[in-house]
Amino acid sequence: MRVDLGPVSTGSAQAWVSYATDMLTVLRGLPETQLPSGALDAFAALLSEWRPIADSGEPFRWSIEEQPERVQYLLNALYLAGTVIEQEAASGRACLRPASADKFHLVLVHEALAALAHESRPDAQFVDQMRNVWEIARRD
Repeated sequence: MRVDLGPVSTGSAQAWVSYATDMLTVLRGLPETQLPSGALDAFAALLSEWRPIADSGEPFRWSIEEQPERVQYLLNALYLAGTVIEQEAASGRACLRPASADKFHLVLVHEALAALAHESRPDAQFVDQMRNVWEIARRD
């Protein structure tokens, strides 16, 4: 399946990549995390790929051909990472996403879910489940 992200403003993309990089460090430093190291490694690889695009000065645009199962895995891991970060922020050990990064995050979640929703009935069911539990995943 193909996932297309963007266009998103350079500022929002830079803010999100910077924030996600910091939170990845927080997540890796937790003694017990619900996130598998493979998901954290995948996030690190994506951030390495996205950083130069975000820093290019042009609106952020990115596309990938990926297996639906992998997209589901990464979206679920992103959701779980967000819940862990919210818990850590409530305890003062992390910070919530800055408003400047919100647009990128919204585009990332919505466009990945939209692409997945058109793949198969089980993929569409996964998307519906995510929209039921993840506030940001709900349609506007």
